[in-house]
Amino acid sequence: MLKLKSVPISNVPDVAENGLIDVIGVCSWTGDVRTVKKRATNEDLKKRDVLLVDESNTDVPLTLWGDQAERFDGAGNPVIAVKGVRVSRYNGSISLSMLPSGALHVNPNIPETHTLRSWYKESL
Repeated sequence: MLKLKSVPISNVPDVAENGLIDVIGVCSWTGDVRTVKKRATNEDLKKRDVLLVDESNTDVPLTLWGDQAERFDGAGNPVIAVKGVRVSRYNGSISLSMLPSGALHVNPNIPETHTLRSWYKESL
């Protein structure tokens, strides 16, 4: 079974920049895959932004990279659990970014998934 030490999304602003955390939330929005240039090497990277929300009614953007960005399907507002995502701050905004060492789980079979799914359906 998936073991998360998840941080509520409302507490993400309290995490130090570049801190690594686990988060679980409902994917309320999925952006398109875009191609960006990696600054250091000028190589093309695939990127997709999604928005996660939890029972605190707080949302946070999460950036997926490479194959994860291309494969991810946000249809039906899945519950997403992520392990080892990096907290970033840019122009006063907070976001999360997947790292190669991180893990993304869509609709994991854990109690939090069922709780979040029920909450999200009731909040619509």
